[in-house]
Amino acid sequence: MLSLVLAVLLLSSFLVIEKRTPEPLMPLHLFSNRSRVGAYAVMLAIGTGIFSMFYFLTLYLQDILGFSALRTGLYYVPFAVMIMVSAGLAARLVGRFGPRLLIMAATLSAAGRLFWLSLAGPDSTYLAAVLGPMILIASGMACCFVPLTLTAVAGVAPREAGIAAALLNSGQQVGGSLGLAVLATVAATLTRSHLETLGPVARRIPAGAGPAFASQLPAALHRAVDHAFVAGYVAAFRLSTLVLLVAFVVAALTIRVEAPAGARAPATVAV
Repeated sequence: MLSLVLAVLLLSSFLVIEKRTPEPLMPLHLFSNRSRVGAYAVMLAIGTGIFSMFYFLTLYLQDILGFSALRTGLYYVPFAVMIMVSAGLAARLVGRFGPRLLIMAATLSAAGRLFWLSLAGPDSTYLAAVLGPMILIASGMACCFVPLTLTAVAGVAPREAGIAAALLNSGQQVGGSLGLAVLATVAATLTRSHLETLGPVARRIPAGAGPAFASQLPAALHRAVDHAFVAGYVAAFRLSTLVLLVAFVVAALTIRVEAPAGARAPATVAV
């Protein structure tokens, strides 16, 4: 709690200083453009939803499906490949349809695929429950990055284009950090609630223990513990779905930038 209070005080002080400084590090007039603010909000939501997906999906693959760390990493390769392929496609589509339509389609698609991912259970397989939504989420993310960058730098003076794009990156990182903290808390709380229904078993599980601890239990209890942890992951995926739906609404209401034909955005957004 003290850390949050200090963070608010420091951020408030930074904004006051920036407002009074002739040459600010972060010109506050960048936030006067509705489309740009909308792009920042959408990127914040993407960071919140997608970063948490990596965390919970990794736990699911390793602790529930029993994959090794190396095998789990290899199973993320299709995600990276789809990001590269889709980014090139998005750079062409944005000139034809404009940033707003592409961002709306990408966020809505990503929300649907996150919900699809939330349907995975302890007995699901990688091919049936993970690969499909993972690839489609990657394509949605890639189709967001290019138009969001174009929106963020549209109408900005050349000397401020760097900070305008950097704020987009910052939104992604802040969204990832805050979102993961909130969603992990929700998932852990729900998992603990499910474990408490098991009675004495819950008291045998050390604080902070993962589902791997269940391997020390009899088969029936092992399965029950797996279900408890998956329930937490599912809750996190579904909350992420809601966050991406909010991003869709924000994009629809705020972004009004039209990209010229053949427009290309700089590759400034980190994944």
